Amino acid sequence: MPYSTQTDLERFLQIDFTADPDPTVTQLLDWAKAAIDNYVGRPLDAATGIVETVSPDGAESFLVTRTPVTAVTSVVEDDQTLVDGTDFVWTTSGLFLRGSKTLRARWTRSRNGVVVTYDGGYATIPEDVVLVSTRITARMFTTAAARANVDPTMIGVESISLSGSDQVKFAKAVNDVTGHAMPLDQHERAVLDRYRRDGWL
Repeated sequence: MPYSTQTDLERFLQIDFTADPDPTVTQLLDWAKAAIDNYVGRPLDAATGIVETVSPDGAESFLVTRTPVTAVTSVVEDDQTLVDGTDFVWTTSGLFLRGSKTLRARWTRSRNGVVVTYDGGYATIPEDVVLVSTRITARMFTTAAARANVDPTMIGVESISLSGSDQVKFAKAVNDVTGHAMPLDQHERAVLDRYRRDGWL
C-alpha cells in the first residue's frame, strides 16, 4: 500500500478529485512509495512471515531487512532451530546476536547458513514519511498537469486554476508522467535518512 492517500494529496494541493480513487493519483502514490523504499533501502510498511536467508560468515551479529522487527517466529542455523533468549537475542532495529544476554557466541560461517522468519515494518506509517510521500506525489502531479493540455473530460479533475497562470487541463493518463518525477529534495532526504539501513543501529 502507498504511504500516503488521495485524501492526503487533496488536502496538500487544496483540490478535490471527481474520481475516487483516481487512477492517475493511484499510480503516482505507488511511484512515490517506490522512490522512498529505494532511498531507505527497504519497504517501511508492515509484513508478517518474512523469511530471510543470511550468510553471517562467523560474525557475532547480523541485520535483517524489514524493521522495526516486531516478532520472531524462528531462527534456523545449519538446519538446527535455535532458542530465542538462549541461542540468540534480537532487537527491534533488526540486529540478531548469537548467544544470550550474558554469553556471546558467533554465527555459522556456512553460506546461507541462517534462515530467519519474522514480522517487521511499521503498522502505522510515521507521519513524516506520509508527508514526504505526499510531497513527492504532489510534485509529480502538478508538473505533469502543467505540461499537459488535453480534453478535460478525460480526467477525474476536469480543470485546475493556478494563481497567476492560465487554467491547466490534463488527461486521465498523463503522458510521460514518469519523466516528470523529480528526485528527492534535501528536506525529504533529511527526513528519510533516519529510516535508512545505515541508520538502524
